[in-house]
Parts: sequence; structure tokens; C-alpha cells
Amino acid sequence: MQDPAKSMIRTRIEQSSEGLGYFSAQLSPREIVERIDAGRGNLSRTFLSKLDKTYRSDVEEVILGNDRLGRKVTQLVNNIKDSDTKFIFELLQFADERSYETTRSQNTEPQIMFAVHTTPKDPHVVIYINDDGLSSQDVESICDVEPGPDRQYGYVGDSKVGIRSVFKSAYRMDITSNGLFLSFTHGAGQSPMGVITPSCNEELSKTAVKPRWTEIKLFLRDIGETQSQLGTISDVQLLFLRNIRIISINTFDEKDDFANSTASYRNGEIPKIILTTRSSEGKTRRAFHVTYYAAGGDQTRRDDGRSRSKNEVVLAFPLSDDGSLKDEEQKVYSFLPTKHKSFKFLIHGNFTVAESGTRILCSSLSETNRSLLDTIAGGIVKAAWEFRKDPKLRSSWVEWLPTEDCENSPLCGLFDAIKARIATEKVWSTYDAERFESLDSLWPFPRDWTDANEQPLFTNKDSRTTFISRDYSDSCVSKLHRFGLANFTRDDKLNLIESDLANTTTQSCWKNSSKPREWYLRVSRELSSLLEDPDHGDESRSRLEKLQIIPLTNGAWITPLDARKWEAVFPACEHQVQIPANLGLSIVEPRFAGSSGAEGVAELNIFQHLGVTLAETVNIRRRIFGRPPPLFMTYEPLPEYVNCLKYLYLTDHLKDAGESPEAFENLVIYDQRIQARQPRKGDKVFLQTEDRYDASALMGILTSEHLYGFVPSFIHQDFLDFGPEEQNGTLPPWRDWLRSNLGLVSTPNLVTPGEPPLLSDEFRRINEHRPQMFLDAVRYYWKGGDDGGALRQQILETEVRCMGKKRLPLKETFIPSKDLERIWASFNAGDTSSLPILKVDTGNDSGTLWDFLKREFGVSDQANLGFYVSLLETLQSRLSHGRPTDKENHLIRTLYVTMEKLCAEPEGQASNLQLISPLIYYGYCWYTADQCLWYNAYPGGGRVGLRKVYKILRRFFQETIQVQTLTLEDAYDALLKLNLPGFGWHCWTSKHRCRVAAHPDYHDIPRAREGRIDIVLHDIAGSFTKYLVETGKLNSSCQNKKPTYLIETKATTSDKEDFRFSMSAAQESLMKGSNIEYHEELPNGMVYMLIRIWGAMGVNISASLHVNPEVATREDMFNSTGCPSVVPEWADFLAAEV
Repeated sequence: MQDPAKSMIRTRIEQSSEGLGYFSAQLSPREIVERIDAGRGNLSRTFLSKLDKTYRSDVEEVILGNDRLGRKVTQLVNNIKDSDTKFIFELLQFADERSYETTRSQNTEPQIMFAVHTTPKDPHVVIYINDDGLSSQDVESICDVEPGPDRQYGYVGDSKVGIRSVFKSAYRMDITSNGLFLSFTHGAGQSPMGVITPSCNEELSKTAVKPRWTEIKLFLRDIGETQSQLGTISDVQLLFLRNIRIISINTFDEKDDFANSTASYRNGEIPKIILTTRSSEGKTRRAFHVTYYAAGGDQTRRDDGRSRSKNEVVLAFPLSDDGSLKDEEQKVYSFLPTKHKSFKFLIHGNFTVAESGTRILCSSLSETNRSLLDTIAGGIVKAAWEFRKDPKLRSSWVEWLPTEDCENSPLCGLFDAIKARIATEKVWSTYDAERFESLDSLWPFPRDWTDANEQPLFTNKDSRTTFISRDYSDSCVSKLHRFGLANFTRDDKLNLIESDLANTTTQSCWKNSSKPREWYLRVSRELSSLLEDPDHGDESRSRLEKLQIIPLTNGAWITPLDARKWEAVFPACEHQVQIPANLGLSIVEPRFAGSSGAEGVAELNIFQHLGVTLAETVNIRRRIFGRPPPLFMTYEPLPEYVNCLKYLYLTDHLKDAGESPEAFENLVIYDQRIQARQPRKGDKVFLQTEDRYDASALMGILTSEHLYGFVPSFIHQDFLDFGPEEQNGTLPPWRDWLRSNLGLVSTPNLVTPGEPPLLSDEFRRINEHRPQMFLDAVRYYWKGGDDGGALRQQILETEVRCMGKKRLPLKETFIPSKDLERIWASFNAGDTSSLPILKVDTGNDSGTLWDFLKREFGVSDQANLGFYVSLLETLQSRLSHGRPTDKENHLIRTLYVTMEKLCAEPEGQASNLQLISPLIYYGYCWYTADQCLWYNAYPGGGRVGLRKVYKILRRFFQETIQVQTLTLEDAYDALLKLNLPGFGWHCWTSKHRCRVAAHPDYHDIPRAREGRIDIVLHDIAGSFTKYLVETGKLNSSCQNKKPTYLIETKATTSDKEDFRFSMSAAQESLMKGSNIEYHEELPNGMVYMLIRIWGAMGVNISASLHVNPEVATREDMFNSTGCPSVVPEWADFLAAEV
């Protein structure tokens, strides 16, 4: 049961001030006081005095508490009336503070939706929020008359009002959320307690449109104000809200029909956020680079990564479609848009504001705003670190920086705050894009101090200071100067040059030869401008003169002071001709000072400022002529000797009138093997030309270092490569100048100087290098008049190239002829590998050459004796191993017959013996005339007999070739060669000796008695025994024995080696009685020997010696007849021949 006292008290409190009425002056003082107390909701003293003491105390306590609450509620209502806050933004903030765990778990974005109904009778707005619903703590917070919880971020309006600011425009607020159905009312004439005291309204459950959402329905007094506030909602609010990602506004007309809709969406991830707005007018899309930054206070983070600190600021940089920054002026927000414009980026912060939240108090009036300026500067630094990762924003964002402070601006002091932070942050890209540096270690990119590739002329990577990227525009650089970027000064330039020259050659830009000439020209112009500076030129010169900045051709680097002391010169003289580097001059490296004389000096006049001078042509020529020859020569200085000749040639028309032609005598040039030559002092040096008969075409240019014999010297190709393509009209052709001034020649000499004239080494070289051109070259250079014939004979004996594979002396060769080739092929089965016909270059006029060879050297094109001798020599080579065929035997006989006919001719007699003598074929072997006899040779005589094989050619062999006939002296002389003591005609005891005496040449041989053996030899000195031991016929135990040797011959005309010889009884008895130690008739011992002879009457005679015939008998080589004697079968034939 309700306490009647409390009910009465509540009734009193709910009475308005209008219900107090008016009091009459006629009332008593007590009545007046009681009326006033009653009008103010107090109980009268009379009523209280009637209560029990205990109840009276409780009642008085309740009245006191309600009195305090009433005053607070009244203050709250007054605050609502006085508030300039737009309740729509309080609703946005209220929605953003809700929890959305369930929503996100369903992959749904948090959103707030406004439905505006403009019906005249019931204008209202319904707000839908897809959060997790209101909790009891949320309801109590809404109903709490005390200030709500201290919101640390995103605060809008008066914290004592909060969402209840809706009652400025609404008289009723219904909330449906999470099973709660609440109504708050505050209409005209109603108690203010309705603002904080909800009532449960179950009817709301029936009208809820989105049961799972939080639905807030506002019943409005004036729809126009609400529409005005909704019209100020912008998509940029989504950048500040932590949870809400979608804001939509749907409007219904007076008939409650759908009129239009506007929806804004936030997509993307920090830092790039996309805001999309769709409406009946179309679709818009805006991109921002968003940076959140908080300084000081509570730095704890929410799920979205943002701070809960009051000092958090949001910076949003608008982006174009291509990702670059967009040039749009932005506003400053304190959740609500303020009247203040920002820069080219949007700023949001918890500023202290006035005038309905649209004006920010100056920082001088607000400590909060003053602290936020430093937070904004920190946000800009954080954004700069983020821009480092984006090439499109890395440098262009500087355009959006403030450049000065306005004294009347609420953001006054922001420029100084940014400057204090940004200069030391390494967020500025260097020119080489290799790193980021702070502004205090950078120079602006020197656009007037760059090379053709727009790179700085000098840098120092080891230095702390370097150049900022050239991607920063001039306006950016100008702005950065205000934030601490230093200027690139004259001293900075000189410092860079000094540090560059202190580096090694590979690391120094100035010393490195890889730089193009254009680079040096630019540096020269820049240095010259420093020296020509009227204010600081002398100071710059003083610093440069101490630097080793001038390079010489010898690799040294000197200072300008050294250049004056050593008289350094430019690489070209005043007539623009390059000076050789080997004249002992201090010459500036051409790539630094140009290669065209005065023109180069004009371009690189920095060296003129530093003491380098121009040399005079006359002095340079004198230096060249006065140079001594080098002691040693390598390839490296060769170009300088080329340059010396080049200089003399190009300045030939500028030479001094007193210059003597003898000056060229000391000049040195180099041949193809890098050997020094002095043509004017007798060294023959050839000059290459295009003529087919010049030295280079005939001899070839040899460059190997390991050559022996004669090697012709040709001027080195480097000298010839210089030759200008066109003459300037005042100079002779380059090669003509070399001939006339240096004495070079281009043709070889056929003969050597002196007597008698002999073939020159040059032509011997031609025969080796170009054998096909040798004879034609002889013809081309032949002068005739060789009376003594020494040169002609030498050429005839020179081996020349033939069609066969070998070279032959010219005198043994023949001029090409089809008949000769046919004859040769018929004797060699088509093989022409040894054909002695000349082979020359077919491109020559061969007819002229053949006539020359016939006339001057007697070379024939007919098949003469020499041609057939060559054929026979070819057969000799082919038959040197192996047995000839019948056809080959026939070819040999045919050749002998042909040569016999040719030798009968007068011109064929002179050299017959010399040509044919070594070419006698007999018994598978080739013999000379001295190795042959016409009649059959005696066995063991060492010569062969030709009569049996070549009977019809007796005159050819005996008269032409002079083959001798066998004499007795020949046989006897052969035996005497053994040098056997006691050997003579008396040793031949055979009765056949008398038959030999029948020959006229041997008629004086004394007759011998009939002997029992053919030959008896008493070895009184042991010489024959020693010979048999040395030849292996006797063993070594017989050494020093002196027996008597009984030698028997057994001969047959058969050529079969297994022929069995017959042996008489007497011969067999002698054989068995043979004993080298002792014999009864011969005390010194007796040795019986047999000589077996085959083919006695044939071409090839073979024999074998048997010291122990008994062994041969056991081997069936002899056959015992038992007869007293055996007559050899060839004895009668021999007698007939004699």
C-alpha cells in the first residue's frame, strides 16, 4: 500500500508555481506563511504538529530530500531550455556509445537510422540503432538527474543534459530496447519529473518496427527544427564516430508516404577511409587519409585501436581518385561543425566551444584548447610517418601544412607547435630515395646543381646532411624553409667538393672516369660562377687553390698552385690539336678539359681560372722531334707514339719555316710486333695498301712473338687507324705523308742488294705465306738482265707449290697441260697426289705467267724425260714396300722403254745418269747403277745382275745408265774385305777354278790340283773364328781357336728353301770327322762347313751357312747318296754362260 505521506508529498511537488495563487492582504501572518508553504509544496506547521513524533521526523526527511531533487530537476529542465546543443548530434553520440558485439558477430556494420514523419497532426522522428540493447545501467544513467558519467571522448554539448536535450523539441520520448518499453514525457504544464521518470508502456511492444533494435520515438512540437538539425548531419561525422559506420535519414511526407532517403557509409581501414553517400540525387564518394592521435591522459585503447583520451584528435586529409591529396578547404570539428575553417585537411578534437558549439574559444582563453594544439602537431607528425609509405603522398602532403599563425585564430600557436616537432622527425625522403631524414639534416634539392639526369653534381653519403627528394615542389620547399629546412649555400657546395676529392678514385664523382663530358661542363660552370662572385669569389678561390682538383694525363692530381708552378697545359694547343701525353708536360686529362683546344677551354674555363695554360704548336713539335728512342717498349705507351705522328701530321701546315726535314730521322715508329723501328735510319718498314702485289698482300702481317727467320715489319695498325677520312685541303693524304716523311715502302724487293743478286728474304717469305702468288710475284717484279744466272738458278731450285700434295723445285715442275695430266693418271691409276704440275692462283693471267716461265726458266708443258723420271719416282715410292703386280711390272718396263727413246734425243743426254741412276727396279727392290751388274752377280757380291730381266734394254742400262759388268777382281775384292790372313787364290782348291780361267778376263788364274773340298782356309791368326763367334755361328768357347776350315758349297737353281741337297760319301765322312779341338791330320782342329745356295741362276739368290752340317742332315736338309762324288746341277750351266 502506497504511503499516504509520500503520495501527498509527490502531489505537492508536482504543483507548478502557477498553482500557488495569490494571497490576500487581509490574511493573518500565519495564514500568509502557511499559504506560501503550501504553494511551494511544504506541509503546514499545523499539519506537522498533529503527526506522531516518529512519523513527523520521517516526513520532514522526505520533504527535505524531495526539495533537493526538485531543485535539481528544475535546474535540468532549465538547462534543456537554455541549451544550444543540437539534440540530433546527442543522439548520434548516444548511439556511438552503445555496444555492438552481437551486431559485429553477425558481420553487420553498426548503424543509426532516422525516420522523419512530417504529418501535421503527429510529427515525430523514430531513431533505430542496431546495438546490443539498453541495460539497466543504461536506463538508470538516462534517469539520473545528476550529471551523467564523465565521457572521455567525443563529448557534445552540456554533460548535465545528454540525451534529454531531445525535450527541447520533443514533449515525449518512447524507448523500446531489449524488452524495455519506456516513456518519458515533458509537455506544457506537466511536471518536470517526467524528464527523469519513465513509465512502462507495454503498448509500445505492439508498434515496434524493429524489435531487435533500439528504437527511440520522439513526439515533436515543431518538425521544422528537427529537419533543420538533420540537415546539418554530414558524412564526415562517420570519421569521428568510433562504432557507427552507417547513418541514414528517411523522410515521409505529410501523408506519411516515403519522400526521400539519404545514407552515408564508411568503408576501408585506417588510414584510408572511404565515405559513400547515396540519395535520390545520386551517389557521391569521398576518400580520406585519416590519422588518430592522442597525447596525455588516459591512453588505453578500445577495440577499434583508438584512445579513450579527451586529447584525441582526428586529422583527415581528402584524397583524389588517383590517391593523391585533394585541394579542398576543410572545417574544424568539435563533433559539430564549427564556424572555423581549417587548412587543406580536416581537424576534429574536444575543443572548448561557445555559441551553440559552433565557435572555438581561443587557446589563450582555454587551457584545453591550448593543449590540443600540441596534440594536433603530434597528429601531423604521425600522419607524416604514415605518408612515408605512400609514394603519392610522401612529398605532396607538405602543401597542406600551415605556414603562419593568425593572432585572432582559435588555432593560433599551431604553426609553432608543428615546427617544434616536425623538424626532427625522419619523415623527409632523400633525393636518392634510399632513406628518410629529418629537416635539420637536409638541403633543398639543388635544381641548378644537377647533371643531365637531374642528380646532384656532388653528394656525400657519409655526411649527416644530404639533399631532400626532388619530388618536393618548389612551393613545398619554400614552405619547409619555415619549418627548419636550411638553404644550400656556397660553403655547402665547396664542402661537398672537398669531401668528394678526399675520396678514392672509384668513390669520387670528380675523379671517376665514368662521368660524361657534359657532367664536367656543368661542374665547371658552377665553379666558375663561384669564382666570379663579386662578394665571395676570392674566398672561394682561396679554398679551391688548396684542393687537388686538376687531373693530369699521368694519373696525378695537383692543386692550382702546383699547376702554376709546373706550367700545366690544356690537352690541346691553340690550333685545337691534341697534345701527346709522352712529352714530359703536365697535361690536363682530356675528359676534364675538352679535346678541341680553345673550344674546350672556353667550355671548361674553370681551369683557366686555376692556372692552366695553352701550349704553342711550334714548341710541341720541337719536343716530339727531340724525344730519344725508348729503351724498352710495351703496348701501353704505343698510342702516345701514334699521337706524336698524328700531331706532326695535323700541324704540318703550321710548322716553323726553319724546321729541317732531317728532324724526322730520329722519329720512332712501331711495327705489328710492337718493336721499335727507325725507317729514316735504315729499318725497312712496310706500309699496308690494297694492291694485290704489295708487301702486306704477298707476305702477310705476322704478329706472333715466337717467330724465327725473316719476319717483315709492317707499321702498326694503330698508326693507320688514325687516318682522317677526308682531307681539309691543306694536308696530303695520311699514307702519302708517312711515305714522304718517314720513308715507309709498300712493295717487296725481289733481290737482295749486293753481288751476286740473290732471291730476297721477302720473296722467300712470300713463297711460304702465299705460295700460289710466288711465281706471279716473281714475274711482276722480274727485271731481267740476270747475266750470271745466279738468281735464275736460285729460283729454279726453289720449291714451289704443285697440284700434288708436295712442293718441288721449280726445275722439276711442269706447266699445266691436259696431256700431262692424262699421262700421269694412266701410270698412277688416276692418283694425282704427286703430280709435278704447277698450281697458281687461278685469278691471275696464267697465260702471261706460263710464257714468262717458259722464256726465263725453261719450264716445259711437254712430257720430257724429267716428266717420266717423276713418274718412275712415284712408282718407286708406291712400291717401296710390297710386291708389284704384273701391271706395275709392265708400267716400269714401259717407262724404261720410253726413257730409252727420249735419251736417244740430243737434249735428253745431259742428265740421264743423274736422273735415272737411283731408279733401277730389280727383285722387289730399287737399286742405283753402282749396285747393279749387267751379268749375273756372284753369290755374296752385294750387287744384282740385270741381264736376265732386262735383256732388250742392254744398251739403255749399259750405255745410258752405265751399269757395269762383273769381273773376277770384283769377287776377289769382296773376299779381301774380310781381311783374312793367308787367304788367296790357293785356297780355292776346287777343279771348277779351271773353268773360270776360260773367260778372257781370268785366263791368268793358275790351275789348281784336284782337291777334295771347294775351299780350304787355314785360320792361322784366328780371325775367321773370331768372326764366326761374333756372328753367332760358333759359341764363345771357340774363342782364340785356330782350326782349318773345310768349306763346301751346295747350289741349286730351285728357289725352294726346303730343297734337299745331295751329299757324297767323302763329304759325309768329312762332316762326321769335324772337330775344332783336334784332328788326326790337322792338329789345330778341323771345322767342316756347308753353304746352301738357292736360285743360283735366278734373280734373287739366297744362301745359308751351316757350321755344324750334321744337325742340318738330321733335319732332312741333306740327303746322303753313298757315291764318291756329287756334281752340282748348275756347273754345266755356268760353263755354258761363260
